[in-house]
Order: sequence, then C-alpha cells, then structure tokens
Amino acid sequence: MRNVSFSCFALFGFVLLSLSSPFVVYGQECDGAELFTHENFLYGRFEVSMQSAPGSGIVSSFFLYNKDVGCNFPQE
Repeated sequence: MRNVSFSCFALFGFVLLSLSSPFVVYGQECDGAELFTHENFLYGRFEVSMQSAPGSGIVSSFFLYNKDVGCNFPQE
C-alpha cells in the first residue's frame, strides 16, 4: 500500500475498498470509515464493492471529496 491511509471510527459493518490504481485496501469492521491518499487523481475511475448496512434510516454511500482548505469545488 503506497501513500494510503485508512481510518476507522467504531466497530460495526465491514468495509472493502478497491481503487483502480496500483493499490487495494482491505478494511476492518467499522461504523464509519475514510480512505485517502497523498497522490492526486485528475481523471480515471473509482469502483467500490460494498454491502449496504441493514436497517431503515441508515445511509450507505461512497463519495469523493477534496480535503484541501480553500479549494474550488466544481459547480454542479
């Protein structure tokens, strides 16, 4: 795993994230998780294989964001 950090906040579900780049990250049981890299990705494809959390009112999602302070977010 090169330049990848994985943090887990609490024990519950299972997270398995796979990026279409040279590294694959296997998670651990957790409630909420975050995967980030020190590398920049200007284009490409990201794929996630995940199982939704059971129960109502629970949001299971995968999204990308920029952690840079003061960055210009793309207009939607």
